[in-house]
Amino acid sequence: IVWCHVDRLGGLDHMWGSVPSLVALIGCLAYCQWRPLPKLIEVVEMVIVTVVLSNFLSVLVQLAGRNHNPMIDPQLARMDSWAGLSTVAVVHWMAGWPVIRLVLALAYNMILIFMVAALIIPSLVGKGRWSQQFILSVTVALFITVILFWQWPSLGPWSVEGYSPSKLQWSIAQYLMELRAGAPLQLDMARAGIVTFPSFHATLALLCAVAVGSVRRLRIVSWVLMALICVATVAMGWHYFTDVAAGLLVGGVALAITYPIVHRAGPDSAAAALKR
Repeated sequence: IVWCHVDRLGGLDHMWGSVPSLVALIGCLAYCQWRPLPKLIEVVEMVIVTVVLSNFLSVLVQLAGRNHNPMIDPQLARMDSWAGLSTVAVVHWMAGWPVIRLVLALAYNMILIFMVAALIIPSLVGKGRWSQQFILSVTVALFITVILFWQWPSLGPWSVEGYSPSKLQWSIAQYLMELRAGAPLQLDMARAGIVTFPSFHATLALLCAVAVGSVRRLRIVSWVLMALICVATVAMGWHYFTDVAAGLLVGGVALAITYPIVHRAGPDSAAAALKR
C-alpha cells in the first residue's frame, strides 16, 4: 500500500471486493470444522490463502511494471532467431489451420480451470501436500518472475516481429506503457497480465501439471494440457519461445525450493509452513 502511494497508483479499493467471498469461505470453514469434514477443511483453507495471495500478488506485478528499464524485445527475438525459431512464423502458419488454432486457444484459456483443479483435486483424494506445494510454488515463482520482469521488461513479440496483436494484447501492452510513463494511474486488475518475460502462463501450466498429475489417473491429461498451453502461448502470439523456456525454468526452480518444505516435513510443520 505504501509503495502504491509513493508511485501514485490508486485503485487499491478493489481489494474490498474479495471481502464477501472471504466471509463466505470462513463461514464454510467453520461449518466444515463443526461437522467435521477434514478433507474439505484443507480445501477451504487453501482457497482462503489463494484469494488473499491473488490480491496481493496481482498488485505486486503491476508495481514491477512501474519501471524505466529498457525493453528487451529485440534481444528476445534475437535469442529465438539463434535457435531457428520465430513467433511470427508460428502465428502466420496457424492462420491456415483454424481448427488447431481453436484447440490451442481453448487450451490457453483453460489455465484458470487448471489452477482450480490443482488447488482442489489432490486434497480431495488425500494428496493435500501437492495442493500445498502448488500454492507455495506459485508464490515463489511469482516473486522470481516479478524480479525478472522488473529487471528485463518486454512488450511482446508483435512489437518487433511485425504482426498485429489482438485487441486484448494491445490493451495490456498499452497498460504497461501507461505504468511505465510514471503518471498517476488507477490499478487495473483486468489488465494485470503484463509480464512477457518470463512466461508466467508456462510457469503456471507446469505447476498445475505437477499438482494434478499427482493423481495417477489424471497424469497424462495434465501433462498433455500443459504442453498445449505452452504451445498456445506462442501460437496465439503472446510470447517468444525464450519466454516459455524461461517460464518453465522458473517453475522448475520454484518446485525445487518448495518440495523439501512440503514433502520432507512432518504434517504439522508442512501446514505451518503453508500458513506462514
